[in-house]
Amino acid sequence: MITDKILIFFPNKPNINAGGPSGFIAQNLLDKDKSFYVFPFQLFSEKRLSTFLKMYLNKKSNKNINFSSFIFKEIKAYNYKYIFFHDCETFEYCKHLIRPNQTVILQSHSPELPSIEAQTSHRNSEEVINLLKNAEKNSFERADIIIFPHKDCVPLYESLNFDKSKIRYILSGGKRNEELRKYPLEKDKINLLYIGRRNKIKGFDIVLESFKKVQKKRNDINLIVVGAGEQIESDNIFDVGSTNTPHNWYYNADYVINANRQSYFDLSVIEVLSTGTPLILANNYGHNYYKDKSSGIITFDSNNAVELEDIFLNKIIKNQSKSIENINLYNEELSDFKYYERFKLFFESLK
Repeated sequence: MITDKILIFFPNKPNINAGGPSGFIAQNLLDKDKSFYVFPFQLFSEKRLSTFLKMYLNKKSNKNINFSSFIFKEIKAYNYKYIFFHDCETFEYCKHLIRPNQTVILQSHSPELPSIEAQTSHRNSEEVINLLKNAEKNSFERADIIIFPHKDCVPLYESLNFDKSKIRYILSGGKRNEELRKYPLEKDKINLLYIGRRNKIKGFDIVLESFKKVQKKRNDINLIVVGAGEQIESDNIFDVGSTNTPHNWYYNADYVINANRQSYFDLSVIEVLSTGTPLILANNYGHNYYKDKSSGIITFDSNNAVELEDIFLNKIIKNQSKSIENINLYNEELSDFKYYERFKLFFESLK
C-alpha cells in the first residue's frame, strides 16, 4: 500500500475562480510541490479518459456509469493508504470501492449541509437531494479524519451527529493575485462591492435592502454587484455580472461586503485581505475567526440588518486607505503558502 502520499481524490478540473473545493484546491495545492500528495489527473491515461468520456456523455446507453468511480478504479485509488475527499458526493460514488484499511480524510466546504444547499436550487431533483443526504451521513460516518478550518465551523455540520474525536483543524489559505489593475470607478463616491451568489445564505437580500434604505439618507455611496444572477436596476447600483478577475474588483472597491448568514471560511474573504481593501463582514460560524483580528475588518450580525445599515450610514468613509493590518493578517496566517505548510505538517502527523 502507498503510504508516502495522500491521494487528493478530486476527479474534476480545479478552477481558481470557483468557490468550494474546486477553487480551494486550485489556489492552495495545484501549483505547489507535490512530493507528499497526488491528484487523479497525474495518474490516468488521457486516451482512456477520452474513451470513457465518450461513453459517459452517452447516458442513454450507460445509465449506471459514473465518472468518479471510473477514475477511482482506473488509478487504483484503493492502493493509497490516505485518500482525501473534498466533498461528500464524490465519496458516495466511491464508497463501495474503498478498502477497510484505507484512511479516509474528509473536508466539506459548504456553509450548510450540501443537501440543504441543493434544496435552494430549483435545478436539483428530489433524487439528487436524497443522494446528498445519504452522502453526508455516509461520508461523515466512514471518515477516519474530518477536517475543518477551525472550531467555529463545526456547528454547521453538527446535525450529522458524527464522532467529534475525528476532527482535525487545518486553517485555510488562499492565493494573492500579483497583477492588479486599476478600474475607473467614481472617485467622488464610496464604492461598496458585493461579489458572489445572490441568495439568502450569502445574505444578498440584507445587503440590497440595507443599501437602499441608507441611500435615501446619503447619496455618496455606490453598490457594485459582481456575480451571476437576475439583473438589478436601481439608482447607484451597478450590476457587473460574472467576472474572471475578482481580485481587480476587490482591489478597486473602497469596501468589500460579505454578509453570509452562515459562514464556512470563504476564499473570497482571504482574497480581499490580500489586496488590503477594508472588509464589512458578517461574523458568524467560520468567520468568527476574523473578529478583532484587524481594524480593517468591520464586523456585524447578519441576523440584525440594522447593524449593517448603521455601518453604511456612519462607519464608512471615502478615500479609505488600504489596510496594512489586513495585508499582514493575510501574509502571516492566510496565504496559500501558509496553508501548504500546515497541510504538510498534517501529513507528517499521519506517519
